[in-house]
Amino acid sequence: TYFSYCSKNRKEPYFGKPYIIKHIESNIKIAILGMTTHYIPNWEQPHHIQDLQFEDALETTKSWVSYIREHEKPDLLVVAYHGGFERDLQTGVPTEVLTGENQGYAMCHEIEGIDILLTGHQHREIAHTVMNGVTILQTGCNGHSVGKVTVTFEKTEKKWVKKESYSQLLPVQGIEADQDILSLVADYEEKTQNWLDQPIGVIYGDMQISDAMQTRLQDHPFIEFINKIQ
Repeated sequence: TYFSYCSKNRKEPYFGKPYIIKHIESNIKIAILGMTTHYIPNWEQPHHIQDLQFEDALETTKSWVSYIREHEKPDLLVVAYHGGFERDLQTGVPTEVLTGENQGYAMCHEIEGIDILLTGHQHREIAHTVMNGVTILQTGCNGHSVGKVTVTFEKTEKKWVKKESYSQLLPVQGIEADQDILSLVADYEEKTQNWLDQPIGVIYGDMQISDAMQTRLQDHPFIEFINKIQ
């Protein structure tokens, strides 16, 4: 990856510094810290993550947000987290077994210093939401929407101060694809489609489902096939 802020909590020096600093108009200073769920080893093939160690995302975020606030003193701190929310955003009631796979709710309530939390992993559409002072966003899946966070700053004598922020989803349906981007990925897309078209086996016999209910109640070749290859 070209993004040094993609994932800090792996104890892996490949990415180098876990955050980046951006200076925008009027010299507003923005820090972006990258995190990923530490639950990856529970589903990933071991040889894909050989020699990598995954630290708790919540505790790692706490540590680095504190470090960035103290040493970089940004006007805005964004956490880009490939993880979601483990609790109902309004009530705080757990919505899943609290395995640590998703820790977005805890990040908003237990970590001081996060302004914006960009999330993912759960493929939910979440916008127009502020939780414990943190503006949150999640853009769904399959590129259906682009997320946008608008931030208003106020200038004090010494620095810029965030006045307000809000998140929104911008649907991409009906928007023409960028031809420059399409040309950049055209070769990869062609190779991928050719690879996907390669046959991986041959099926003999009829697997057509004519009655969905009967397929649920009785043995069916297609269901047996799925059970055997899973």
